[in-house]
Amino acid sequence: MTLALTPVIPQDGRLERAPLRLKLRQLRLVVAIADLGSLRRAADHLNTTQPAATKLLQQAEMLLGVPLFERQARGLTPTPYGAVVIRRARNLMAELAAAGEEIAGLASGLLGAVRIGCVTGAMPQLMTGTVRELRERFPTLCLSLQVDTSDRLVAALHDRRIDLAVGRIPAGADRGGLLFETLCDEPLALVCRVGHPLLGSGALRIEDAVAYPWVMHPRGSPSRDRLEDHFHQLGIAEPTLYVETASDTAALSLVAAEDVLAVLPLDTVATAVRGGTVAVLPFALGFGLSSLGIIRVAGCEQAPATTAVLDALRRQAAALPDLRRSWRAGP
Repeated sequence: MTLALTPVIPQDGRLERAPLRLKLRQLRLVVAIADLGSLRRAADHLNTTQPAATKLLQQAEMLLGVPLFERQARGLTPTPYGAVVIRRARNLMAELAAAGEEIAGLASGLLGAVRIGCVTGAMPQLMTGTVRELRERFPTLCLSLQVDTSDRLVAALHDRRIDLAVGRIPAGADRGGLLFETLCDEPLALVCRVGHPLLGSGALRIEDAVAYPWVMHPRGSPSRDRLEDHFHQLGIAEPTLYVETASDTAALSLVAAEDVLAVLPLDTVATAVRGGTVAVLPFALGFGLSSLGIIRVAGCEQAPATTAVLDALRRQAAALPDLRRSWRAGP
C-alpha cells in the first residue's frame, strides 16, 4: 500500500542524500513490485509476508518523502519518482551481481570476468580476433559475449547487463552517460554466388545489379536505410525483394544458393569468400555504414580485465585494413 505523500523539496540537500539511507531489501522490493505489478506477488517473490513488504515500502517512501507507486485497477504503477528509484536500483543490483561474479572468478584463480556485447558485423573478424588474442594471452579470463543490435546493446549497457559494447549508438537512443570510442569503419559489399552471371559481365553498372532480386535487411535497419537513400539519389527503382531478413547468415545462405544479390558488411562475408561459396562483385556501392566503436558507461571504474579487453579490441581494429586486403578480391 502506498502513502498519500505530498512531495516536500527541502533546500538543504536532504532529498539528494535520502536515497543513500535506503536499504538493499527496500530496493529489491521496489524492483520486484515494478516487475510483478503487485505488492503481494512481490512479497511472495522475496519470501516475505505482505505486511512486512508493506512496511518496507512505507519506510522507503517516508524516507524519500515522495510516493513511489500509485494504486491502479490492475495493481501498483510506479510514479515518476518511483521510476527513477527503480532504474537506479536495477543498475545497483546489476553492479553487485557483476561484483559477485568477479569476486568468484578471482577466488577460483581467474583474472576476472568481462561481459561484452557486439553487433553482428563485428563478430567475424574484429571480435573473433579479439577473443582469440585474449584466450592466448589470458587463458584464465572469463568472457561472455552477447551478439545483438546496437539499440539492444545500448539498453543492456544502461541496465549494466554488459560491461562494454562494440557497435553504434543509434539515432534517438539515450546517449546520456555513454562514452563512444571509434574503432574502425564497416564497409559494405555487394555479394553474389560463385558462378553468378554478373561475375563475367565485365564493367558492372547498377542497372545490371538491380535486374536481379536482392536479399535485404528489414526496413529501418542502418544498411537498408542507406540502400534506399542511395537508390533515391540515383533516381532508379529499388531491386525486387527476394526475401527480407536481419540475419546475415541467412542472407549468405540464400545468396550462395540462388542468383540473388545482397549488400552485407565486408567482414561478415570474409569466411564465405575464402570458402569459395560467395564472391564480392567488383562494384563500388557509393555508401557505407558509420564507424563501429567501443561504447561504455561513463564514470564506471575500469577493472584490469576490462582494460585487457579494450587493448585487444584496439589492436585487432588496427590490423583490420591489412586483413581485408588479404582476401578482398575473392574468387
